[in-house]
Amino acid sequence: MAIILPFYAFRPSKEVVHKVVSNSYETYSKEELENIKSNKPLSFLNITSEDNYDNIKQNYGNAINEGVFIKDDKPCYYLYEVNENKISRTGIIAIASTKDYGSNVIKKHEATINKRVKLFKDYLKTVKFNAEPVLIAYKDDKDFNTFIYSLKEHKTEYDFQIENINHKLWLINNENEVKHIKSYFENLNELHIADGHHRCASSSMLASEKNNERQQYLLSCLIPESNLDINSFHRVVKDINSLNFVDFFKALSKKFTIIEIENPKEKVKLNTCSFIIFANNKYFKLDLKSEFIDITNSKINTQLLFDHILKPILGFKNLKKNKRIKYIKNVNGYSDLKTLVNNSDHEIGFYANPISFKDIKEIVKQGKVLPPKSTYIKPKMKSGLIIYNI
Repeated sequence: MAIILPFYAFRPSKEVVHKVVSNSYETYSKEELENIKSNKPLSFLNITSEDNYDNIKQNYGNAINEGVFIKDDKPCYYLYEVNENKISRTGIIAIASTKDYGSNVIKKHEATINKRVKLFKDYLKTVKFNAEPVLIAYKDDKDFNTFIYSLKEHKTEYDFQIENINHKLWLINNENEVKHIKSYFENLNELHIADGHHRCASSSMLASEKNNERQQYLLSCLIPESNLDINSFHRVVKDINSLNFVDFFKALSKKFTIIEIENPKEKVKLNTCSFIIFANNKYFKLDLKSEFIDITNSKINTQLLFDHILKPILGFKNLKKNKRIKYIKNVNGYSDLKTLVNNSDHEIGFYANPISFKDIKEIVKQGKVLPPKSTYIKPKMKSGLIIYNI
């Protein structure tokens, strides 16, 4: 039974919403932040880009007093649509119970870093608002999906565009429609975090302090699994562990079949046990030999990459905060590995196909977690669009 509730949101007025919402604070460089703060005075970043949490709380209060944010007079579910490259993805912004996270109704597939969790917990406790929803996936249901899409017949509250991405939002506060959404999730016994593991853990940690009832919930966007856009990260490595390339490839050949790719623009078929690497100024396809395939892990390519290359050959013991490896979200398949490696101080790059959400759920069922940066999942939620005061 999942508890997914409507709530009274604070949100930008229609006239300024396109000037307010931003990407997550962490995605901007220092220079980008300064530029936005100078040229976009209403940007949510002007509220959050402070080191002092008390100042952030005050900035937010000032914005409310100045009419930048309004409060809805009814608790609502917020139907949210993102249209990028003519592909539409739709979710329901609501509050989810932290108890469901603690009882594993809301399931996780990534490990979290306790220091980071505590940092954001302290942030939430001080600023007393949550402005970036955790993305939570639920299993597709044809009838419920049809019902959700029928709600788009209502008048839109927001319809705006930022960076060639269109955003729409509907307020859902009709008693029968609210009841239908609430009861649907009450009949689900599992949800899956798609993006926002640290935010979810931080909200749960704050809830354990039992300061007030509102802190027992976390801001979420519930989305059907079919609406997720799952991408991968490139991995570029600074060195090949004091090996020369001859010895490196000799070590690889013990477990992998190696084929050079002469045209990096050609499509190369990869399975869950194969990778593409850029090394010594050339592209190669690696296929794990059948005798080394463990069927319990064979679907998780990032784990295989760690188990058979990064750990035994390149000498990685732990991937967390390791300065020898860098992760870059994949945009153009594997063909941009050359640029990423040659334009940096790294010696080698790796590409693997995105992991399916079905395989992610299987890993969760086994009680395991994915290696760091195994997925880059969209849609990425905007900050400052819908705010939950805690």
